[in-house]
Amino acid sequence: MTLSEILDEVLRESGVSTETAYAESTDDAVLRMVSLANRSIQTLARYPWQALRKVWTLTLTSSTSYTLPSDWRAPIADTLFSDSHVYPVSFPADEAEWSYLQASSGGTGSNVKARLIANTLQIIEPDVGATLRMEYLSNTPVTTSAGVRQEKFTADSDSPVLDSDLVTQDILWRYKKLMGQEWQPDLMECKALERTLRGQEAGSQTIRPGYSLDADTPYYNLWRPSSEAV
Repeated sequence: MTLSEILDEVLRESGVSTETAYAESTDDAVLRMVSLANRSIQTLARYPWQALRKVWTLTLTSSTSYTLPSDWRAPIADTLFSDSHVYPVSFPADEAEWSYLQASSGGTGSNVKARLIANTLQIIEPDVGATLRMEYLSNTPVTTSAGVRQEKFTADSDSPVLDSDLVTQDILWRYKKLMGQEWQPDLMECKALERTLRGQEAGSQTIRPGYSLDADTPYYNLWRPSSEAV
C-alpha cells in the first residue's frame, strides 16, 4: 500500500472524506496526517524487523576507525564476526578493558575488540585484510516508487517496508486521538497485531526432548484421566 492508500483507509475508518493529495498538499490539516504517518513509521522501525535488517561487510585496514553505513540505526546483538577468528568479535568490548588496552603496549590476544564511539566503529589492533560481518538495523523503513529506501514518507506514492496493515492501524489510533475520537480500542487492536507479527518474524523451531525414533510423540500426555477431568 502507498502512503495515499494508507491515509485514505485511515480517513474512511474515521468517518472522514478522503483527500486528493497528502504529501503534496498545501493544507496544514492534511500535512498533519503525513506527520503522523512519519511518526508512526519511525516509531515502529525501532523494533528490529527482518525487513529492516541488513548485513555490513567491512575489510580491515591499518585504520582503527571505520565509518558506519549511511542508513545505520543500531547494531544487531551478537552478530559481529571476523573471518579470521572462530570466536565472535568482542563487541561492545568492556569499557574498563577497552580503556586498559588503549593505554597498554601489550597485544589484545586472538579475540578482536570493537566499540562504537562517536558514530564510528573502533577496532584495537586491526588484523589488516580480515573481513568483519555484522547485521544492523536500517533507519530506512520507507521505499519510493523507484525502489529507493529512505527514512520518511515524502510522496503519496511512497510505501512502507513494514506490514501495511500495522502501519495503517498505528496511524489510525494516532489520528483518532488527535481528532478527539475514541482511540483506545484501535490502539489495543494495533498492539495485538504488532505482537502477532513480531512472533512470526524470525520463524521458530519445534522443541523436541531428544533424538529418539518416536520424537514426534508429545513430551507430556495431552489427555487426562477421567478422574482428573474438570
